Amino acid sequence: MAQRTIGETLALPLRILAVVAVVGFMFWLYTYAEPTEVAVEEEEEAEPAADAFVELVHDNPEFYFDQRIRFSEVDVGTRIGLNAFWAEQYSVEVATGEAEAEDDEERFGLLVRIPREMVDQGIAVGEGDQVWVSGFLHEVTDSVVAAWEEDGVFDDTADVELVEAEELFLEADELSTDPPDENDEDDVELADDENAQGDGPEVL
Repeated sequence: MAQRTIGETLALPLRILAVVAVVGFMFWLYTYAEPTEVAVEEEEEAEPAADAFVELVHDNPEFYFDQRIRFSEVDVGTRIGLNAFWAEQYSVEVATGEAEAEDDEERFGLLVRIPREMVDQGIAVGEGDQVWVSGFLHEVTDSVVAAWEEDGVFDDTADVELVEAEELFLEADELSTDPPDENDEDDVELADDENAQGDGPEVL
């Protein structure tokens, strides 16, 4: 009977002590615990692209190697499966409307590689399509050809020989059959006629 009396006597203080402990712990958390920061990964914006012409790229490729460039209204020529094609364009004078095309000798071609991830997204072009394509210029080397072979770009040996005969290619990061938004301030236009006919576009 005495033990029951002691237990009943201690019950209320123990409950009060438990409540105080919980309240104290919550107060400590609120006061001293550092808030957890949730890192939000921001989507990287594409580097601005400078308008270029296939003819000028062949004339002075070193100028274009370290900048993102865009070719507008180029025609899709010969394709290599879904992974590459030749972008064809008339000379600068014809492309800018300063002269009329007389024959196909005034056309220039540049090899364009469509990365695997773009192909997997369903991006594809057909021969004769007119496209806008942006990306970075690279040299065609033995290691590039070997990497393309490993990636399954080539359908046969003839395709390999065609690529090996090229000196340059554009690694596309944007490709569309629709013109870009004219209000897109990320794209850098040719600064003046002197740049268009000379060393290339001025990147602002």
